[in-house]
Amino acid sequence: MAERTARVAGSLRRRVYLALTGGLSGAGRLTATNKVIILLIVASIGFAIFESEEVVRGPNSWIFQVAETGFALAFAAEYLARLWTCAEEPRYRGFRGRLRFMLTPAALIDLLALAPLVFVAIGSEAFVLRVLQLVRILRLARIGRYSNAANAIRQAVRLRRYELAASLLAGLSLMLVAAAGLYVIEGTDQPDKFGSIPRAMWWSISSLTVGYGDVYPITVMGRILASLVAVIGVALIAVPTGIITTAFAEVLSKAEAEASAPPDRQGFETALHDILARADEQERQSAEVNAGELHRQLGGYPGPSHQLPLCCAVMRQAMRPGDEVTHQGADAADAALTIRFAMPR
Repeated sequence: MAERTARVAGSLRRRVYLALTGGLSGAGRLTATNKVIILLIVASIGFAIFESEEVVRGPNSWIFQVAETGFALAFAAEYLARLWTCAEEPRYRGFRGRLRFMLTPAALIDLLALAPLVFVAIGSEAFVLRVLQLVRILRLARIGRYSNAANAIRQAVRLRRYELAASLLAGLSLMLVAAAGLYVIEGTDQPDKFGSIPRAMWWSISSLTVGYGDVYPITVMGRILASLVAVIGVALIAVPTGIITTAFAEVLSKAEAEASAPPDRQGFETALHDILARADEQERQSAEVNAGELHRQLGGYPGPSHQLPLCCAVMRQAMRPGDEVTHQGADAADAALTIRFAMPR
């Protein structure tokens, strides 16, 4: 009886873990649970924004209090669920493993999001901490369909980080030189605006970026220098854009080339794991996997048939006591190999 109870608890924990991490939907898409959490996060941020307006908060303070309590309880339940299910990952098992999970950046952000409920006694301004939950959307989005684009941008920046650093240094140098020049030329005529280099830096920054226009030179030499700075600034600011665009194109081209390449061992292992995980979640007694079908799912068959032996090797290595080969095919044809994997794993 105790063994059966432990098995049921383990199965439930596994289901909750997959629901929270995106494993139930397949292909890394957001699960229904993830979508509900995102909606709660967006709603809580919306309430935090409107609560900052006294005209809205005044006559409806009780609504915001109830909503804040509801959001906090929902996020507390999610935090406890993540703390319970983190043991599905070997590195977070046991007391020390869970403590390690609690100290991860994502878990700390989850815990910080509960601060308005814990520290409600410090006053109504505590609701501003709810805005921090926006970071949680980014964490959940990593397992969604936009993760590839986010990873590509991060890789592009990392690939050209030295060139970007050089262009940033050049831009800062131009701002400083321009501010110093306008301080020398315009300092006497407009001491309130160009009376020091720090004061002139505001004009320099705005001229090279948005062009705010509240500060401008009035002398002939000052206008000539400002014109030169504006022209050079336009060209200089465009440099990082070109660097990022080129690097982004390189990353996307590399990703497309990798996607069209034949599947490797890791690809077969991941695909097989997904199949067995779905069968386990459906509480099936077994799952039959055919090498040809598995290869076809990865887009490698028909085509590079030399990968089929690798696929079969991965399937055989995944076998445990209770699993059996149900079909080998004539002359041990790789494409005909079928293995029945017993559940649960």
